[in-house]
Amino acid sequence: MKSARSMKHCLKIPIKTGVGLFLIGIAGLAACNPSEPFPAASSPAVQIISLATTPAVSAWEGVFSSCAAGLPGVGLVTDEYPPDRIGQSGSDIRLSAGNIPGLPGAVSFALGQDEITVIAHSANPVTDLDFQSLFDLFSGKIKTWDTLASASGQKGLASLPVQIWSYPDGDEVRKFFDQAVDPDLQGPSSNANSLIVYTAPDPQAMITAVGQNPGAIGYVLKSSLVNSSQASLVHPVSLDAAASPTLAVNIRAELKAQPQGALQQLLLCVQAKKAYSPP
Repeated sequence: MKSARSMKHCLKIPIKTGVGLFLIGIAGLAACNPSEPFPAASSPAVQIISLATTPAVSAWEGVFSSCAAGLPGVGLVTDEYPPDRIGQSGSDIRLSAGNIPGLPGAVSFALGQDEITVIAHSANPVTDLDFQSLFDLFSGKIKTWDTLASASGQKGLASLPVQIWSYPDGDEVRKFFDQAVDPDLQGPSSNANSLIVYTAPDPQAMITAVGQNPGAIGYVLKSSLVNSSQASLVHPVSLDAAASPTLAVNIRAELKAQPQGALQQLLLCVQAKKAYSPP
């Protein structure tokens, strides 16, 4: 490529009036650099921010992606980890329901609240439960849905066996739910002698499983339900007012250091939004 000096010298063509000299000038310009392309414009640097989530809070990825798309020069990469391994992730942001254990020196950033939502098959006429009935269902005291009908006065319930769905040991939403339903039991599966509890590996599998079994009952975070393409298979079951504060879950981001720049802007954007709204 010609230096700036030689290119400048090449473009010094005597200019005279007349068409002939005008054409010569064009030819001279072409001869100076017949095949050299113009230098390409440099692309702005992109800051990549990495996000690690547990399966329980994967619906919040959509909020992060939406916020990242609105920040110039920011890219987002996401990965999913089991609850017991997310603390080992080297990601810029580690997202979970509640605090992540085993992160000495980590900075915790509160993003907002989600809530545990009890779900039943779409054909199940049960639309609301008091907290005692919820405990009786998940502890195995109520074994068929018509038993619930006689106890609560709800009509139209078939004598289907209650099929209980939960999550594997260690899942953070299961821990919250077990603690809320009965702190002494430490989870429905502790009554293993007479109770069968089916496990779903993640919220979407939970929604699909409950939606395929008319007698099933389970639970997910509300963000998972409203952002699921399978949400029509199930319906949420309303609980009495006393249960609402108990089933609220804090969503927190664990960081390596105090957020600054684009990372801080991303977190503030997510904090201002709700994962409940479908993308």
